[in-house]
Amino acid sequence: MSSPDSLSRLLNIYFLLINTKVPLSLVEITSRVGGFPESTEARRQAFERIKRDLRAMGIPISTVRSSQTNQDAYYVNAPNQAQLAPSLTVEEALALAGAMACVRFGDEVALESARKLGCIFAGDQVELASVPRVPAVVQLFRAVTAKVQVSFRYKEKLRELCPYGVVFRWGCWYLVGKELNTSVVKSFRVDLIDGEVTLQKAQCAKSNLQDIGSIIAARRMSIAETNPIRVSMQFPNSLLVFFEEKFADLENIVEQDKNIICEVSIGSVPAFLSVILEFGKQVAVLGPKDVCAQIHDLLGFAIDAQVEVVKDSATYERVLEDFTVDIENQNQQEVRRRRGESVVDQFKKVMGLLPWLHRHPFTTTAEIASAFGISRDTVGSLLERVACCGLPPFSPENLIDIIVDGEDIVSEISDRFAVGLHLDFDDLFVIALSAKLIASTGEFLGREHFESAISKIFATFNVGADLDEAIVVDFQGEQNIVVIRKAIEARNQVNFGYFAESHGQLSNRTVDPYLLFSSGENWYLKGFCWTSKGIRSFRLDRISGITVMDQTIIRYPTASDLVITDFTLESENFDSGTTTLLGARSGRLWRLRSAPYALMDAISHNDLDLLVVKVVSVAWLAN
Repeated sequence: MSSPDSLSRLLNIYFLLINTKVPLSLVEITSRVGGFPESTEARRQAFERIKRDLRAMGIPISTVRSSQTNQDAYYVNAPNQAQLAPSLTVEEALALAGAMACVRFGDEVALESARKLGCIFAGDQVELASVPRVPAVVQLFRAVTAKVQVSFRYKEKLRELCPYGVVFRWGCWYLVGKELNTSVVKSFRVDLIDGEVTLQKAQCAKSNLQDIGSIIAARRMSIAETNPIRVSMQFPNSLLVFFEEKFADLENIVEQDKNIICEVSIGSVPAFLSVILEFGKQVAVLGPKDVCAQIHDLLGFAIDAQVEVVKDSATYERVLEDFTVDIENQNQQEVRRRRGESVVDQFKKVMGLLPWLHRHPFTTTAEIASAFGISRDTVGSLLERVACCGLPPFSPENLIDIIVDGEDIVSEISDRFAVGLHLDFDDLFVIALSAKLIASTGEFLGREHFESAISKIFATFNVGADLDEAIVVDFQGEQNIVVIRKAIEARNQVNFGYFAESHGQLSNRTVDPYLLFSSGENWYLKGFCWTSKGIRSFRLDRISGITVMDQTIIRYPTASDLVITDFTLESENFDSGTTTLLGARSGRLWRLRSAPYALMDAISHNDLDLLVVKVVSVAWLAN
C-alpha cells in the first residue's frame, strides 16, 4: 500500500513499530508501509525525520543491531503501556479526565497528560488546584519511584543522597532524603538546587520514615536558618487570631490601646518579613535593632532598584520596546498556529482520538469537534484519512474501522490501534500529583473509577504501593476547609471576618460559597460576596470567626462563576488595571508571589529584574 499522505505514513509506521514482535530494519519498514522516496538516501532521511518526530513525542523507539542482516533494526519499547489506554473503561477514562481537568501544574492543565490516553473532559473546566512547576521535581520523583540515589549541587556543595519523597509546602517544593554516609534525614528546597539532578545506578534501601512531611516544620517560622531570634512586634488586636496560626508561639502578650504587643521566636528574617508584609502598615516591628536593620535592607534593595529604573529613561524605554516586540511575536505565532497544524499536532490528536473511539464506538461529528478542538468541517475528512491507516498488508481486517455517514460516526477500534500516546515521567508525576490534590478537595463523583484508573497507570509503570507516600502536598488555611465544605454541600451562606491585603483592614463578609480551590501555597473560597456585591476569592488563612448561617444561598453560580483562571485577592478583572514597570535587584522578587498583579512581561537588565505588570491595588504598591 502506498501512503503518500504524511499523517497516514506517520500513523502506519507507529502502529507497525508498536505491534511488531521482532525489530524491523529500514528496508522492512519502508517496503511494508510504502510511500517513501525511491532513492536509498532520501528514504533513509525521510525515516530519520519520522523517527525524530516520534521520539520528540516521548515514544521510546529503540535501535538494535540485527545479527542476520548486520543492519540497524527498530521497535517501540513499550509493550505494557500499549495496553494501558484500551484497558481503561469509559467510566475510568471520564473520571480520570474530570479529575485532572481540575489541576494546573505550572502553566499547563494536568488534563494534557490524560489526553494522551484518550481521556477527554468536555464539560466546563473547574480548576480546584494549582501548584508551580519546578523542573527538578520530576527528576527527583523519578529517582524516588526507581529507588536510586541522586546527586546535585546545593549551596555550593555537592550532595549525594537517597531520596524519600517530595513535599509541597508554603509555595515551595522540598526534597526529603538521607545524605549518604550519614544517618541524617534532611530537606532541600528544590528551586535552590544548582544545575541538573543526576540519577545514579546505586539503589536505595527502603525508608523507615512514616511521614516525609514531618521532616519539614509545620510552620514556616520554625525553620531556622540561624539561631532562633526573639522579635518584638505590634499589631491591632483584631489580627491576633491570624498571628496565632502563623507563628508557633506568641509570648509576653500585652494589650494596649486596642493593639497587641508581643514577642515571637523566628529563624529566618526573610520568611518573617514575607508574613508580616501581607498585613502592611498594620504591623510594626519594634526590635531588636539588627532585625529592623535587616528588614530595612531587604526592602531598601527593591526601593533603590525601582528608583534607578524610573530615573534611567533609556532602560525604561528599552523595556517597553522589548515588551512591544514580544507581544508582536506572540501575535505572529498565533497567526501561524491558526494557518494550519503540523503533521505532529495532527498525529497527537489522532492518537488521543483512537482510544476515545475505542470506548465510544457510536458518536457524532459535533461531539468529536467539541471534545478534541477539531473544526467541525474537517472532522469527516480527518477520520477518512485515519480510516486508510493500519498494519501491513493493509487488508480490511488490518485497517482502522471508521465509517463516516454525514454527522454520524461508527467505529470499531481494536486494541492494536487504541494505544494512545506514550506517558513519560512528567506525565506520571502530574497524575500522581493530581491524585494527591483531588484527594484533598473532598468527595467528588467518580472517585472509585478515578482511583481504579490511577492504579492501572501505576501498575503499568511498575510503581510500588508506597507511591502515595512519595508526594506530600500541604496548604495553609486548612483550618477552615471542613466548615466551608459543609456549607457548600448544604448550600448555606457563611459569615466571617476577612483581612483584605488590598484594603489593609479587617471587614465582615457574608458570602454565598461556591467552591474551594488551591493556588500556590494557599486554599481559597470562591463565592458571591454580598458585602462587596460581586464574585470574590478569599484566602482561607485570612478568614476568622467563620459561621455557617441558616440562610440558604441567594445567588446560584453560573458556569463561569465556577471557572478558576488567573485571579487576584480581590479582583479577577485586569482590564481596568494600571500598567506599571517594577524593578528589583536580582533575587528580590519573592515579595510579588502573593500580590494582586498580572504579569505582562519579565526582562533581566544587568543586576535588575524588570517586570511589566498590571496592578489592581494601589494599596498593595504602597505596602
